[in-house]
Amino acid sequence: MGNRLNKTPKKLLISKNNFYEMHRFSSPRIICFLEQHSRSLKVNPAGTGGKLGLPFDDSFYPIFYATTSLEMYRSRTTNPLSIFRENNLEKENTACSEFISSFNEIIFIRDLLSISVSLSYNKRPKDGYPEELQDTALGLLYNKAKRHFCLESTRQIASLLENFIKSTPFYKNSSHICSVPSNSANNLPSRLVEIISSTLNLTNISKAIAWSASDQLIRSTPFIDKWDVLEKRNLNIKAEFVPTKEHEEERSVILIDDLYQSGITTNFIAEKLSLLGYDYVYGLSVVKSRSNDENTGTTPDD
Repeated sequence: MGNRLNKTPKKLLISKNNFYEMHRFSSPRIICFLEQHSRSLKVNPAGTGGKLGLPFDDSFYPIFYATTSLEMYRSRTTNPLSIFRENNLEKENTACSEFISSFNEIIFIRDLLSISVSLSYNKRPKDGYPEELQDTALGLLYNKAKRHFCLESTRQIASLLENFIKSTPFYKNSSHICSVPSNSANNLPSRLVEIISSTLNLTNISKAIAWSASDQLIRSTPFIDKWDVLEKRNLNIKAEFVPTKEHEEERSVILIDDLYQSGITTNFIAEKLSLLGYDYVYGLSVVKSRSNDENTGTTPDD
C-alpha cells in the first residue's frame, strides 16, 4: 500500500518560482475522464474488485474523497505524483463509477491553487479526424458570450457554474467569489460573477482587485517573462474585503475565469488573494484550452 494522501484542499503557497518550477515538471497537469482518463477505472471481470489509477491528486482527490469517502494512495511508479486505489467490493467500484459519471466532462487541473477545475474543453477532436478540432457545446456558448456578448449564452454558462458550485464539496461552502480582473469593463468573468453572486448570495469581492496598467503586451511576452509583466501592471488590492479569520468558509474564495490556458494569470491573482488574507482559492473556469500552454510556445499535455 502506498502513502496516504491529504484529503483536504491545500493552503495557498504561491510564488513566481513555485509556478515556473511546476511548469518545468513533466508530469501531466490535467485529469479528464471523458477523454485522456476514460479508462482510469479498471473493473475485474467478476465485478467484485477493480483499480482506479490517475496521474496526480491535486484538485481531484479532495473532491473525490469528500464525495465517495474512498481513500487513494501514492503509487510507487516512475511518476512520483501518480495515485491509485484498489477496490475489493462491488459498491466501491460503483462509487468510483458514479463519481466519474458525475464529473465526466470536468477537467481537474494541477496548479498552485487549492483546487482548480474547468467545466469542459473549449475544443475537441472531430470524430474520424483526430487532427481537426471543433468547438465543444460549451465552447460554442463561450464564444457567443465572450465575443458576441450574447446575454442568453452568458446566463446559460452562469447557470452551469452555479450548479457546479452548489453541488461540489468545498466550492459550496465558500461565501466569497471573485472574477479574474481585466481592463475591459464588460469582460465575461465579471458578467458571470455578477449573476452568480446574486443568485447564490455570495459576496462579490471582484472590486477589491483591479489592474492599474494596460495588458496589451502580456500576450506577446515570452512565457518566462509573463509573471514579471503582470507584476509591472500594478494590481491594486483593496483591504475592504479582508476575510474573517474566525470562519473558514470566509477564508476561501471562488475565482472565476472564462478560459484557462497556461494558468499564469489565475495563479498570479490567487497569490495576491492570499496576501489579502484568503487561505483557499478554488479556481473555476468555463473552458480549458486543449494545450496547458497554448500561449507559452510549449507542447500540449496529452
